[in-house]
Amino acid sequence: ISSVFNKMYGFPRITYKDQVITGSNFGLMRGVVSIALAFSQVLSSGMIASHLLVAVAFYWKAVVEEGSRSYGVMGILSLVGLVFFVVFFSLGIRAIPWVIMSEILPINIKGLVGSIATLANWLVSWLITMTSNLLLHWSQGGTFTIYTVVSAFTVVFVALWVPETKGRTLEEIQWSFR
Repeated sequence: ISSVFNKMYGFPRITYKDQVITGSNFGLMRGVVSIALAFSQVLSSGMIASHLLVAVAFYWKAVVEEGSRSYGVMGILSLVGLVFFVVFFSLGIRAIPWVIMSEILPINIKGLVGSIATLANWLVSWLITMTSNLLLHWSQGGTFTIYTVVSAFTVVFVALWVPETKGRTLEEIQWSFR
């Protein structure tokens, strides 16, 4: 679904727009990126909560009787959790890698590094797609517990290692990686 949304709304084109933006608009772009990153942290927390909801629903569904009222409610809760995950992901962290690449990479290597990052993105998507069925057969609740931990790691990773770009030059941003 994420790939379809990327194609429909054209988020990878942000890197091209960043090359065109100059002067005072460039500072405006950096401010928008800072706000987007803060907003994505809140939405990433929503991703964690939605994965946790699905995991708890699957764990609870394994405990209750199949014909009971709780059994049906847990199925609905797991569906609601998945829908909320898609919403939180689509509004939050989905476009962040493309925005980050446009912010922290020098123009002379944006094409090469952007291609490598896109390849990595598609390979990880393929890996998740190929392993999810295997993991769901192993443990439905366990699968979403793993996804919850990965989502939590994403929030910690962004908070600790993604640099603030607001009001900083490209050289200052690159210096923060040394």
